[in-house]
Amino acid sequence: MTDNDMQRLWTEASDIANKLSDMRSIDTETAYKNVRHKARSNRLRRAAATMFSRAAAVLVLPLIMSTATLYYMYTHERSLPAHVAMIEVTASTGTTARVMLPDSSEVWLNSDSRLTYPQTFDSRERTVNLKGEAFFSVSSDRQHPFNVCLDGGLRVMAHGTRFNVCSYDDSDNVEMTLERGAIDVMRDGNTLERLKPNEQVVYDRRNHSWTLNRVDVEEYGSWKSGRLVFRNMPLDKVFEQIGRRYNAYIVVHDADLKRCNIRATFGNESMEQILADIRLVAPIRWTATTTPGGRNRIDIYSSKAKN
Repeated sequence: MTDNDMQRLWTEASDIANKLSDMRSIDTETAYKNVRHKARSNRLRRAAATMFSRAAAVLVLPLIMSTATLYYMYTHERSLPAHVAMIEVTASTGTTARVMLPDSSEVWLNSDSRLTYPQTFDSRERTVNLKGEAFFSVSSDRQHPFNVCLDGGLRVMAHGTRFNVCSYDDSDNVEMTLERGAIDVMRDGNTLERLKPNEQVVYDRRNHSWTLNRVDVEEYGSWKSGRLVFRNMPLDKVFEQIGRRYNAYIVVHDADLKRCNIRATFGNESMEQILADIRLVAPIRWTATTTPGGRNRIDIYSSKAKN
């Protein structure tokens, strides 16, 4: 071994001895405690962070849900129409009534009729409900259709026009008669007929059929001015109108007599005078009684028939 090799080994041994001396001088107990403290601190920070994240989730989730709920309620309520008070007008038996609607349309109610409508029409359409008979003079508004809703899914839709609707519960037929403009007669959303002036749809509730006829509109709207106008109208229809005007229950017992047509105009005459005038043009006789409810009952027979 050369002198250089011996010198190199001595140097390396000295370095190892110095390192061992340095290691003996380290306070291992203190170092161990420091390491444990740092590790524990790290675990506590991680646990705190985890707990904070969970607490935030618990707090934020209800906040998100409540915010979403409030947003839905706000937008949903805005999409629904505001509550509007409904108005009901009734013409008692033997009387008529005139009504001015929120859009300035006019309605005349015949005897024993009822009209229901909102205090304010909504932004899309104008809708009323009718039981009985009414004559409508509708303000023109193409953007907001006017609807008259009847029982059985029937509806009359107009924009600006004049028409008469007769829909009494005690009658199998519903009559819709147009004086001016145009109306659609609809059932369950389907259009049955579009009427032109001087046309009438008669809808049969029993078999859900209808007929379209040309008529004299004066016959079907004169009642609003206190007159009864009949232009070749069958007697059963004549007595139907007379009965409503005078609050009488009139029964025609002869089938041929029901189909007898008459022409006449009546104003302020009493019912007895009207019956007497009809007898001049039609072969009738009658008996009058009072029902238990105090209502007059008139039974009409043919004067050609045997007793």
